[in-house]
Amino acid sequence: MNVKFSDKEVNELLKEAQKTIDELKRITRKLSAAMELKAETAPESDSDAVCENH
Repeated sequence: MNVKFSDKEVNELLKEAQKTIDELKRITRKLSAAMELKAETAPESDSDAVCENH
């Protein structure tokens, strides 16, 4: 199946793709910051945390 897109359609698709990439980068930065924060506030060892809960 061969689909033809006009230049305008291609540009619109590229804009949408760039928005998606930017959003993924933003989410990745938030996730990375959250993981760093969790690492800073977590107990020294995850196994210690498991033992305390049981």
